[in-house]
Amino acid sequence: MPQLSPESIHQFDRQSDMIAKGGIYIGGDNFDSNIMWHKGTPHFGRGVQEKFDDKWLDLPLSYFTNICSWEKMNFLNSYKMLEAINRSYVFSGRNPKVKNLYNLLDKNLGYALFQKVEQSKIDLTQNDTANLQFNEHEIEINESISLAELSNQIIQK
Repeated sequence: MPQLSPESIHQFDRQSDMIAKGGIYIGGDNFDSNIMWHKGTPHFGRGVQEKFDDKWLDLPLSYFTNICSWEKMNFLNSYKMLEAINRSYVFSGRNPKVKNLYNLLDKNLGYALFQKVEQSKIDLTQNDTANLQFNEHEIEINESISLAELSNQIIQK
């Protein structure tokens, strides 16, 4: 009988099913976050700068680390954070990518976006490439993802 099979569900001692107790955790949510970081966040302003005084600074990294997990997006969906992102939009020269970030949070599109990320991950289980497509409230994402690319990104982490 294979490990972790449905037939094992009623066994009292499942110790033989355990494959490891330590190491680096890599699971489905990690893949989703990785896809979002590499393929999604550039559409939401990662790499964009805003001007303060006479200096150009990168947008806060916290914007992008928090949108790489749909359940963490709620941390950015407050009046204070939406105002900060709106200021970033103005100080970035009204960059449309920053407007995408604002719309993502203001329109509560995080879960819908992650459904598309999940679907692209599922597509990679049967194909060497998949597309991440999301078109809502002026946000347009059409990114190709290859299995080799995803594997390399995970190894580099």
